[in-house]
Amino acid sequence: MLRGVCTMSFWAADLAAAKQWYTELLGYEPYFERPGYIEFRIGDYQHELGIIDKRYAPPATATTPGGAILY
Repeated sequence: MLRGVCTMSFWAADLAAAKQWYTELLGYEPYFERPGYIEFRIGDYQHELGIIDKRYAPPATATTPGGAILY
């Protein structure tokens, strides 16, 4: 699937809808959940795919597509 990625995070305006969408896409439930954040483990090396509630985005964060944080 993905290789060479360690952590990837996206902002979501509707965290519940994002959880459902990614659960259906990946075929399994999140590895970790807490209020405002969900995390999946993906790929051969179990990389982190985090979905963060948009309410926690820094004030200067762009509101147009392209809000991924990749490490």
